[in-house]
Amino acid sequence: MKTHLLFSVLLSSIFSLNTLLANDHWPQFQNSFNKKDTIAQKNILDSWKKSGNRSPEYYIAWFNYYISAAKEEILILDTELPVEKEHIELQEEDTLKEKASKYIYSDIHYKKSSINKAIAYIDEGIQKYPSRLDLRLGKIYILQEIKEYDEMSDEIINTIKYSKQINHKWSGEADNQMPDNKEELINIMQDYIQNLFHNNEYKYIEKVARSILAIYPNDIINLSNISIIYIINKKYDIAIKTLLKAHDLSPEDYIILQNLAYSYQQKGDKNNAIKYYKLASLYGTEEIKTFTDAAIRELEEKQ
Repeated sequence: MKTHLLFSVLLSSIFSLNTLLANDHWPQFQNSFNKKDTIAQKNILDSWKKSGNRSPEYYIAWFNYYISAAKEEILILDTELPVEKEHIELQEEDTLKEKASKYIYSDIHYKKSSINKAIAYIDEGIQKYPSRLDLRLGKIYILQEIKEYDEMSDEIINTIKYSKQINHKWSGEADNQMPDNKEELINIMQDYIQNLFHNNEYKYIEKVARSILAIYPNDIINLSNISIIYIINKKYDIAIKTLLKAHDLSPEDYIILQNLAYSYQQKGDKNNAIKYYKLASLYGTEEIKTFTDAAIRELEEKQ
């Protein structure tokens, strides 16, 4: 099963440091940050603090400083093959003269004390500049990195709610295009939801989906998200009801069609399963067509 993922937001060093402002502290910090000169960064930040200038970039700079300080790269030796990580494989013979493999790879850990300081600064920035979307996305990103999914899901929900409150009139860095409607913002947030799917954190997906649907009952992406949770929990009747609603709103959405077909298949409804697999094949990608055509052949061969 696939979830909706329409486009991604890539954050370089959590926030891009390429906006030139009237005060000199920001480009100075940018330069020292790019050089990884932590002594210069701290001196600039202390001078900035004394100046009394509390622009959004002030909070972003402190946030970046403490996130960078929090990162620790460690080497791990494991007998389990690491997933999606570059690694070195070591082969050795065990006592039974059988070849065994071990794997060395690096991983990033974060020091909690520095993370707490980073979040404290970004929270202060959000409170002072609530319509700066980049502040909120930075917080969501780091909460994802440290796997604080409960807080991360709360921040996603709060951001969606606030977006409606301000009629999606976000502000950001001068060279960044801000989403001006709820669909664009929800698409951005879907990257984080996709990460939750990847890590099997289904309760937080359901939490976010239910909250968004309480605000926007006809949101296609979150109708799809919550229907997948129903499917995972084998609640096929309510999954079908939810997917049929989504299908009425978006008749050519092949993800919805494929999940409808799968749900009917699990209920033993061969005719409807074939019906929706055929529609998914009609509107889907080549990969979807290959999968659905095989599913149809398998269903048709059954008595």
